[in-house]
Amino acid sequence: MNDSAFFHEQGFVLVVTMMLLVVLTLISLTAIRSSRIELQVSGNEKWEIDSFYRSESGGEIATRVIEDSVSGRRGGGAGSSYFGFTNKTKY
Repeated sequence: MNDSAFFHEQGFVLVVTMMLLVVLTLISLTAIRSSRIELQVSGNEKWEIDSFYRSESGGEIATRVIEDSVSGRRGGGAGSSYFGFTNKTKY
């Protein structure tokens, strides 16, 4: 009688182990999906911040160009850097 009880317990352990594997698989799939979403969110946030700073610098450049054109200066002189490059042209 002990032998038959032993075999039934082995089947029970197999079922419990399979259920644990299913649960762990679902947890890992959820974690992978969550990390993918977090990566997308952080990428979008980085793009948003980069776009903001680029538009701010564009506004600064436009302001300098307009101020220079109104005041009569042309090109900002030998050291101007409207677009991030210094003007080293010799006249």
